[in-house]
Amino acid sequence: MNLNKLEVLRLGPYSPMLNPIEGCWNSLKAKMRHFMAERKQEFLMRGEYDSFAAHRLALMKDAVEACKGVITRRLIWRYERHCLRQCFAAERGFDMELGA
Repeated sequence: MNLNKLEVLRLGPYSPMLNPIEGCWNSLKAKMRHFMAERKQEFLMRGEYDSFAAHRLALMKDAVEACKGVITRRLIWRYERHCLRQCFAAERGFDMELGA
């Protein structure tokens, strides 16, 4: 291998396209946003709780319970595969697709 012809390409400090967990977080956040949007009115009332903060914490716990099922083995496999494609493309010198 001729080392004189090598060019070092630096990735930015944050490369979500190379980290499958980023896609999983995005899917979870999207599902939680939808869950919370459906309960917007409930979010504004204190209800039986001592404070709005306690009520919001309970709502967030409900949201996590209701939404965590969005992260499946298939979803993880898809994001892992996406990241591998990005790695292979980078090794061949292609630009990385952001938001793909």
